[in-house]
Amino acid sequence: MAKVALVTGGTSGIGAAAAKTLKERGCIVYTLSRRQEGGDKHISCDVCSEEGCREAVGRVVEREGRLDILIHCAGYGISGAGEFTSMEKAEQQLRVNLLGTANMVNACIPHMRRQGGGRIVLASSVAGVVPIPFQTWYACSKAAINSYTMSMANELRPFHISLCAVMPGDTATGFTAARDKVDEGDGVYAGVISRSVGKMEADERKGASPEKVGALMARCALKKRVKPFYIPGLFYKMAGLIMRILPSGWANVLIGKLYAA
Repeated sequence: MAKVALVTGGTSGIGAAAAKTLKERGCIVYTLSRRQEGGDKHISCDVCSEEGCREAVGRVVEREGRLDILIHCAGYGISGAGEFTSMEKAEQQLRVNLLGTANMVNACIPHMRRQGGGRIVLASSVAGVVPIPFQTWYACSKAAINSYTMSMANELRPFHISLCAVMPGDTATGFTAARDKVDEGDGVYAGVISRSVGKMEADERKGASPEKVGALMARCALKKRVKPFYIPGLFYKMAGLIMRILPSGWANVLIGKLYAA
């Protein structure tokens, strides 16, 4: 029997690539985004709406009778100095990236529990373990997703619902152009904000293909068992390892020399 999957952020970038790979593997795939797309397997929904997420998942289950897989890629990023980022922007970053994730997961849990299990794959980021300056609130949102993943994995294990998170590094998608950049305070920081964000965005444009990251997320969705985290690319695997083994002070100095000088 074909597995039924729902991919949020599934109309572009990593989400679209994950949806494509799942279809190629024989899954029945629904995509979800804020876009008003055509097609009977696309659902328009804002992940910040609890009710909207419940309705979206309910539509899939009503049509297909089950939901085996959630791949959650919906999200966005802000950049700028922490002190000059308004609390409104910071709250929206957390609302979309963290609480939007929880809204989608919570909408899926009752259905997956009732059918005896399921798989949930979340989009995190290397920024969750390598917190880059002037991406403070984005990094916070992804670090929170990492903690959320491990906590929820233990909570849901008795129901045979497994969670994991994929933590990509620089990836060449429309995410870069869509970033909400707070430029205020660049003069105070002697131009470091613009230099840091510019370097980061240049790295992103030369980064991994969304197809590579999306394919990894799809493989995680179909594995028999998963570990909590997956990092695509040797360089970013090494970055994550360095952050674990170096004293935190040394690691943070290294990050500062790369992105805050």
